[in-house]
Amino acid sequence: MKYLFTLLLSVSLLVSCSSDEDETGTPSIVGEWDATSFTTSLSFDLNGDGQSSNDIIQELDCYTSTLTFNEDGTFTSFTSDITLEPVGDGTFLGDCEVAPTVSGTYTLSNAALTTVTGDQTIESQVQIGNTEMILRGQDQDFGSLTIIYERQ
Repeated sequence: MKYLFTLLLSVSLLVSCSSDEDETGTPSIVGEWDATSFTTSLSFDLNGDGQSSNDIIQELDCYTSTLTFNEDGTFTSFTSDITLEPVGDGTFLGDCEVAPTVSGTYTLSNAALTTVTGDQTIESQVQIGNTEMILRGQDQDFGSLTIIYERQ
């Protein structure tokens, strides 16, 4: 039996970018971002190699997340769904499934990013640089999450 867990931000958001900075010289969230690291507060051996890790991308090389933020306050997210199959002893094997593209709106206030998709609102802490964006949040299954994105 498989259990499906949609990760933080369903999990991710990114934008195609015309400029890496806004008019104040502050790095802009607008643009497209690809996940390069996805760490959790808990360690798992999701690929069954006998080595636990708190880096989901290291455990499941099938995981992808691309976020696109637009200047008009909209975003799209293409993020793999992770399925967990129990294999005994409270351990699970993970796999990735294709998830539909999610779109919605976002607001960014200082370091707080709020995304809204339908009836789901997700709040995250965000740190934006010229080439890197770091999202931090909570997930009921994985605990504290940190996802690092690279600007495309």
